[in-house]
Amino acid sequence: MDFEYLKLLASKTRTCHKFEPGQVLDPQIIEDCLNLSLLAPNHRLTFPWKVLNVGIEKRGELANLAGELAKEKGQSQEGVEKAKKKALDPSGLLVFCLPRKPDNPFEEREDYATLSCSIQLLALALRCHNLAYKWSTGGLSRHSMTYKILSLNEDTEEIIGFIWIGIPESGKDLPLKPRPDLKEVLRHTP
Repeated sequence: MDFEYLKLLASKTRTCHKFEPGQVLDPQIIEDCLNLSLLAPNHRLTFPWKVLNVGIEKRGELANLAGELAKEKGQSQEGVEKAKKKALDPSGLLVFCLPRKPDNPFEEREDYATLSCSIQLLALALRCHNLAYKWSTGGLSRHSMTYKILSLNEDTEEIIGFIWIGIPESGKDLPLKPRPDLKEVLRHTP
């Protein structure tokens, strides 16, 4: 195993905000990356999450909802169209969900932790294929109409995030944002 390659891969795996429009993703690559994401640490091996690979028809419905939400916020027609385009332009959309467990907040927290690890593994795997991602938790991902569009039960399931997938605009490397020095986050005990 090559630690230097892992460091390089992790440093190149960043949130992408601009994707090349109209690209078609190889479904086998997405499935391979999702399979890798199942290797996330998972206490008691419950694998509590569900992943929806959202097709173009439902993406269109989500884009219309994004436009309606932008309009409700007082956006101009240009802003409404931009919101709709943003919901359609990345080539792929995965929606990660967890079961709601109001009677067991500790287990909900464990589930969120394992899901986060899974998404990080997915992001690293996507980057190996020169793809980028964006984990979104914006208003569209939390709107009750989104649950209806995706046939999810809002009472028993929670959308944890939209994972937008595509080719980064112009194939650019994504900038690495400053990170803390290890001394700022590491403590030693006797």
